[in-house]
Amino acid sequence: MKPNKLPLLALAILLIGCAGTNALKDSFRDKRSTLGYLHDGKPGLSGSVTVKAYHSVAELPEENEVTRQKSLVVPLLVFNYWKHDFRVDLGETGADASPLKFGKTSLTADLKRSGLNVGDTGGNIKVSVRVNSLKSGTTYYKSGHILFVLVAYQISMGQGSRGIESSLDADIFIERNGKTDSVHYAHVEYASIPARETKQNLPQVIVNAMVETLSLCFKDMNKTIVAEIKQRGG
Repeated sequence: MKPNKLPLLALAILLIGCAGTNALKDSFRDKRSTLGYLHDGKPGLSGSVTVKAYHSVAELPEENEVTRQKSLVVPLLVFNYWKHDFRVDLGETGADASPLKFGKTSLTADLKRSGLNVGDTGGNIKVSVRVNSLKSGTTYYKSGHILFVLVAYQISMGQGSRGIESSLDADIFIERNGKTDSVHYAHVEYASIPARETKQNLPQVIVNAMVETLSLCFKDMNKTIVAEIKQRGG
């Protein structure tokens, strides 16, 4: 009598489904994407501006991070089910440039597009930015089940992202005619990963979405800065 291989098959697939955090971390480690967005500002301001300071009191992790959040495994005689949630956070190595450097460069570009002359010194308007918080992440899930019916079996395995969330919190200081006004800025960008893309290189798709939404946070903040300057007669 031949041995029943179904239990061994079930064990093998269950172990694949329970692949550890380190394996998932390895799949994200070398993934990176480009910080950037389309500059769509319009001229309308006049004068000169200096980006006096652009610094951060918070930074992204050094590299893309993966941490296990929760796991559920149901190993039964005729039905095996597993579900694992991991937190994935964008790190400095996930972008092709330092977010802080990108922030200053993109702000300079948007100020120029608004019609302002941007210089290192001597501007009649001086702008300073302090980034308080900068984050981008998602919940990555892996799930599956095996159903046994007599000598047959059915296997289902899946993975995906529960949505991308990027946030930027900063304080903006605008100095003009010896007076400095402060503006608190906070913004969140969301993105979803279509189900059709989960069969592709999902870690790369996720990193692309995290970097893109983080770029859009900077874009929105730059629009806010231009609007604040215009409000003050820029």
